[in-house]
Amino acid sequence: MAFKSQISCLDFKPKLNKRQPTRSLRWHWIVLGISAFTSLALLLSAKDKAEAMPERNALQQLPQQTPDLVAAIRTLELPIPKLYQTLPMIAPESPADRSAAKATPNSPAVGPSRFSAASKQASEQLEMTLSGTDANWDVVTVEPGDSLATIFKRQGLSSKDVFDVVHANDEVTQVLTRLFPGDKIWLRMNGDGTLLALRRTLDETTTLMIARQGVADAVFHATLTEQPLDRRVAHTSFVIHESLYQAAMKAGLDEKLIMELSGIFAWDIDFAHDLREGDSFALVYRQYYNDGKKIRNGEILAAEFINHGKHYRAVRYMDPSGRTGYYTPQGKSMRKAFLRTPVDFRRISSHFSKSRCHPILHVCRPHEGTDFAAAAGTPIQAAGDGVVELAGRKGGYGNTVILQHGHGYTTLYGHMKRIRKGIHAGVRVTQGQIIGYVGESGLATGPHLHYEFRVAGEPRDVLKVKLPDAEPIDERYLADFKATALPRLAQLAVITRTELARNEER
Repeated sequence: MAFKSQISCLDFKPKLNKRQPTRSLRWHWIVLGISAFTSLALLLSAKDKAEAMPERNALQQLPQQTPDLVAAIRTLELPIPKLYQTLPMIAPESPADRSAAKATPNSPAVGPSRFSAASKQASEQLEMTLSGTDANWDVVTVEPGDSLATIFKRQGLSSKDVFDVVHANDEVTQVLTRLFPGDKIWLRMNGDGTLLALRRTLDETTTLMIARQGVADAVFHATLTEQPLDRRVAHTSFVIHESLYQAAMKAGLDEKLIMELSGIFAWDIDFAHDLREGDSFALVYRQYYNDGKKIRNGEILAAEFINHGKHYRAVRYMDPSGRTGYYTPQGKSMRKAFLRTPVDFRRISSHFSKSRCHPILHVCRPHEGTDFAAAAGTPIQAAGDGVVELAGRKGGYGNTVILQHGHGYTTLYGHMKRIRKGIHAGVRVTQGQIIGYVGESGLATGPHLHYEFRVAGEPRDVLKVKLPDAEPIDERYLADFKATALPRLAQLAVITRTELARNEER
């Protein structure tokens, strides 16, 4: 009956007799039965064949049976890594190796243990083998939409070359299927168009080489070459005449280093209002080199800022437990337990006040927070580590988050456009974590953040109150810190004196 009703609904037989099925309907049953039986037989037969043939043998026969299959899979960007999970690895992988595998921005994680243990030596041997040929390295730049198959086809190589290269190692599949526009691949071919080797730089220290052991060898082997960067200590100083950014750029700093520098002193100095012409910076930082060529700037080791004649010094230190931070010469944290401004604001639209006329209610009453006007949707950060006490609607505050920080400190964030997903009562947050976005919910005349800072329940002006320091260096590590900080502070003193002498000469 159910089948008949389905047939009726599909308008196969609009007026089908329910008691006496027609001959046509009987033929439908017969055809359906034969089709189902045939399909089941084919599935069982395919299963038996798959169990009879080992997966690895089937894969080894893949190029001879269907040479264009690999190229088709590459072009369609199907999950080809799963096809090669059974391929042999050059070296076994241990849990330690897996945890040590590192990921790079433009390529998947590659564990050195998956390749030859003496990868550098093997790479050098391959170079020596190839050096006797008349082949040169050709550089290919990955274009939008490229896959390994399209690149090889453009270079006159076959789909079997794609399979042979990928067959070198199962990790190679992941590396060579993650291609991005602008990436470079080096190919080495001899005069008759035979591919001898492929090379790709995975990151600034790691290079993947896939090559034949000999020119006549049909099997490719993969090696991974690690070349650690040389670390050097550099220093610079500069005087602010127009802006911090311009002065730092003239001193050879990049944007990332400038942001790190300003972030170190952000709790003590308002860079929007406190900077004066003649203020100066001095810093000691790392630089990273590869074969004598500078790759990038590294982390700041020590820095000093002279603002209005007052000296601020900070030293980077990582304790034996792995905790890293910037500290004063006495071991106090440079960061405070709270942020004064937990949002990137345009202006302060309303200050903390004992009596203010409300713009909507038109009554005079205390304004127990500070309003930071900002564009709708601007991220709002947690001012300090704490636990969410409330996340939801709160009267005229609209969408609101209240954080409990311990030691009697609480912060309130009101008029949000929305609260970030996952932020709810009982959740622990860390300083700087995004908890919501600027809006104008509740009683508000425009998008802004209403930020309240309370101590033991009493509202305080966050722009004037003395904020508590973050945790200082553990006493167990204080002696080690001072031993580490002493030479850095001495370097800063020399740099500062040199800068002052240079200014006097001018």
